[in-house]
Amino acid sequence: MEALHHGGIWFEVWLQKTMHGQADRFLSITKVGDPDLLILYLFPFVILHGERPYWYVYEHGMNDAASQLKQFSLTCETGPGSPSGHAMITASVWYIIVWAYIKYVVLAISRLYIATHFPHQVLLGSAIGLAVGWFFTKSPVKRLRMEHCLFLTLFLSITAAIVYSAMLAMGVDPHWSVQLALKWCQNREWVHLNTSPLNALFRDTGAIVGLGWAVESRFFVDTTYDIHRDGSEVITAVVSFLLVQLCASIPRPISNLYLYYMATFIQNMSISFVSVALVPFVVRTIWNLNQFPKTVVDTHLDQGPRSKRKLTAYF
Repeated sequence: MEALHHGGIWFEVWLQKTMHGQADRFLSITKVGDPDLLILYLFPFVILHGERPYWYVYEHGMNDAASQLKQFSLTCETGPGSPSGHAMITASVWYIIVWAYIKYVVLAISRLYIATHFPHQVLLGSAIGLAVGWFFTKSPVKRLRMEHCLFLTLFLSITAAIVYSAMLAMGVDPHWSVQLALKWCQNREWVHLNTSPLNALFRDTGAIVGLGWAVESRFFVDTTYDIHRDGSEVITAVVSFLLVQLCASIPRPISNLYLYYMATFIQNMSISFVSVALVPFVVRTIWNLNQFPKTVVDTHLDQGPRSKRKLTAYF
């Protein structure tokens, strides 16, 4: 494992030199794969105790590499580095959209360029992401129920508690990655609370509960079997994107950790419900109201064969 880490460090030094001048571009790309924006990635496997390049070089005395390895505003993530959540979520989401895999490759390179992951962590995250993407393509959302989401939330919470207790029993500080981030990050302002493992737990469980709430609501039931063929799906996507960005931009109180994590849970639960159930229902309702008067006029004026009449909009 030490040889793997050393090789990864020198690969990233070479990558930064080769891609010199591309920092802003890679920072923008790595933001696209942030699990805070794409909330489908699985809870990080903290027990794997994954190192991060920017602190590893100092903890293991790699002075030559430390003097050459650069840090950026998004480098100092506080959780364990393995597997790469950015690579995992991007691989799972873009598994469904094959043509976009070139974007995934660039995203993976950006995670290496800013020295926040080792190459093997990106590969591991990609493999897990592919498995997640395959699983969701085989599991129709229509079969999902609130009890499934609550069970998964309970499973993640219990797993996190077991891992936390096990680390304490083995004499390992559960906050070891946060301490290393604070110790070795060149700018303490780059250390963000939303990259901590506990934040990931509240974020993901909130998103899962919100998804269960959405699929059980009448909004989702009323729109599940609609077939989008008239352009309304484009409006749904745009409105969902804007509302999700609005929800994500709402500040959370950082002075009180309990309030911060509760706000994280509620925020992500709301994002899931709004994007999956509420927005499609509202767009469908408004679209039907706009189409109905035209439909009535057409049915009175059109005296042709029944097959040529447009009685209603397709959804």
